[in-house]
Amino acid sequence: KLGETMRKIQNVPLKSLLAASLALALMGCSEKAEQVADTGMQAAEEPVAEAPVAVVNDNPFFNEWDTPYGIPPFDTINDGHYKPAFEAAIEEMKAEVAAIRNSDEAPTFANTVEALEVSGALLARVMGVFGNITNTDTNDTLQELEVEFYPRLTAERDAILMDEKIFARVNDVYEQRESLGLDAEEMRLLELTHRDFVRRGAMLDGDAKVRVKEINSRMSELNTVFGQNLLKESKSFELLVTDQAELSGLPASMIGSAKAKAEAKDKEGWVFGLDRGTYEGFMTFADNRDLRKQMNQAYRVRGAQGGSQDNRDILTEVATLRAERAQLMGYVNHASYQLENNMANTPEKVESFLEEVWEPGLNKAGQELVEMQEIVQEEGHDFIIEQHDWWYYAEKLRQKKYALNEDEVKPYFELDNFRDGAFHVAGKLFGVTFEPLEDVPVWNDVVQPFAVTDSDGSLLAVFMLAD
Repeated sequence: KLGETMRKIQNVPLKSLLAASLALALMGCSEKAEQVADTGMQAAEEPVAEAPVAVVNDNPFFNEWDTPYGIPPFDTINDGHYKPAFEAAIEEMKAEVAAIRNSDEAPTFANTVEALEVSGALLARVMGVFGNITNTDTNDTLQELEVEFYPRLTAERDAILMDEKIFARVNDVYEQRESLGLDAEEMRLLELTHRDFVRRGAMLDGDAKVRVKEINSRMSELNTVFGQNLLKESKSFELLVTDQAELSGLPASMIGSAKAKAEAKDKEGWVFGLDRGTYEGFMTFADNRDLRKQMNQAYRVRGAQGGSQDNRDILTEVATLRAERAQLMGYVNHASYQLENNMANTPEKVESFLEEVWEPGLNKAGQELVEMQEIVQEEGHDFIIEQHDWWYYAEKLRQKKYALNEDEVKPYFELDNFRDGAFHVAGKLFGVTFEPLEDVPVWNDVVQPFAVTDSDGSLLAVFMLAD
């Protein structure tokens, strides 16, 4: 749906247990995807009324998905399908929005707000698949498509949410909201839709709108390139260990994984990368201090090593553009703009909250540092604890104070057990059930699909967990 899709064009997304596990809470029942990245290039002044949509029979996005639960046919979707699908979806969405904009009927909740909300179904379908694949299983071709289409998606968002005629229709309905007999869900949708227009710049004057579009365009490019640079830098680093003695302290599972990586690269030894799981495990358990330092240094300097993948200038420009956009929108700074509709509401409240935990946290960290330094001395070393030592000696301190055996607690944190625990909690809280699915399309063999059913047995969604 356009409304849902447009509200999601904020940040690439992102990752908690279930999010990091990649929930594709599918479109399977509604065929509506909900995730798009915030990117942008200046759009045309208004949506185009005539928007022919190309039909390509061998492109799965243009056909009905005759699959269980309407799951995307991942096995038949290839990289070449995305571009024509995006092109057609954007044009279809523009035509749908243009029909709303140019309607001769008086604006109502149904013909304006609800119509906006349900438009853009094809774009939501394409973006739902594309976003999940690029977040978990990307490649150079898909990254090029991100650079090409994310700016266009935000361009269309700007074109819609800054369009005077569309906003006039939405605002007319909004001003009558108390007399329309809307239920709670309809009222909430109306409020969110109106807010989206206002916060995007619908009430700005012409010059300000032009500049905000320019800023969004540039921000889109910078945000996409930043993320891709970080990914490339992370993937380009590998620590090759050839002496088994240097693996001392590492869990057997991590050693096995590193061995498999080395074999996949036709190398002798063990390969460790900078993915978060590997990095944290290595920094926590590796006895070799020099190797921990190498890993820590490599992790810290990602995007700051010069060359085409250096992100430092990007960060500076993003901060500058954010500040300018906030002032154009009438806010003191970017933080004020971002926090306005969040629980904290203002930067001052956020700082107040942080100060409440900062001092106690800093004091506790200081106490633990003294205790960790004592362990260093007990081991016969004379160095002062540095950044690459912290997790390692924090783990030793935990073992010393609480005598926790890693092998004893590890089973509780295996992915399957963690997953089952999360499902159990969800069931207790919401009455939902997760049933594993077999013989359904997935985009990678490691993906685990589940049917999510309500307490009455009705299907709510399909959840896909990517290891």
